[in-house]
Parts: sequence; structure tokens; C-alpha cells
Amino acid sequence: MSEGLARADALLRLAQAQGAAPPPYAAAHWVSYGGGEAILLAIALLVVASGFAYAGKRLRAPLGVTRPGGTVAGFMIAIWLLAIYTAGVAAFVYGLQVKQAYPGFVAARVRVGTFIDAAVTFFMILYLTRRWGWKVALASAVIGTAAAPMIFEFPFDLIVMTRSRLIRCYIGSFSSCRCSWSSSQP
Repeated sequence: MSEGLARADALLRLAQAQGAAPPPYAAAHWVSYGGGEAILLAIALLVVASGFAYAGKRLRAPLGVTRPGGTVAGFMIAIWLLAIYTAGVAAFVYGLQVKQAYPGFVAARVRVGTFIDAAVTFFMILYLTRRWGWKVALASAVIGTAAAPMIFEFPFDLIVMTRSRLIRCYIGSFSSCRCSWSSSQP
């Protein structure tokens, strides 16, 4: 059995050397927006933002949302906790794989103002919603602080995912996708 694996490995290396197969890993490349695509993106984002602004202006009263029952709320909290745990495990496994692939890798110390921004957001929402009582203000501040990065990041994730070279090649639905697995830019 090991002979078969060795033969397959040798065949893969030969195909990679001849350029017929992808290398063991390929670096993802960013494909920047051109003139027409950049204008189209700006127009689309302006239309979406205008639609939200118009809907917000027309909405006179808060939307009524029915509260979930105790069982549904328990499931929502359990799923939320499970998602946080899963993200932690995924980050840990990713770190192990990076250390295995690059033994001398040292992570850069990047300082961002996330914690300061989160505290400012929390206290701002707490201050703005104080007239509805401290319980509502506290719940609003916690939920708003937790949801703010997700709401802010979502449109950028959609934009970046469509411009990443590997994602474009795997999806295969973009007509301008040039999937050359070499290290050169398309």
C-alpha cells in the first residue's frame, strides 16, 4: 500500500513540475477593482444606502417583534455559545496548522482600537437609550455592541469575497476568472 502512495506522490510532484497540477498550496491574491467595476460598486452601495435611509425616514414607529418563548430563547443562547466555542476551536486549530507549516512563524503584534471602540459604543448606546429604563438600556447596549462589528463588516466581506482570487476560482461563476495556480498575478 505504501508503494501505491509513493507512486501517487511521485506522479503528483511530476505533474506539479510540469505545471499540469496545482502546487500544494496557492497564495490567495487580491484582484483590485477596475474603473468601470469601481463605479458600478459605488453606485450599487449608494443605491442600497439610499434605500435604507429612505426606509428609515418613512418608519415612524419601531417595528414590533414578538418575543420568543423560553424554549426558543434557550436554544438561541445555546447556539450562540456553541458558535463562540466553535470559533475558538477553529482559531486554535488554525494556529496549530500555521505552526506546523511554518515552525519559525511569529505572529505580528497588531494593535487595533477594537476594545476602546466597543466601550465607546456600549456607553453611547447606554446613554442614548436611558429614557426607557436601565434594563432596556443595558440590553440594548450589550446587543448593539455585539452586533455592531457584524453589521459593519458584512458588506465588506461580500465585496472582498468576490475579489479574492481563490474564491473566484472555486465558485467558477465569474467570467473574468483566470485560475493559474502559479504564484504570478493574473
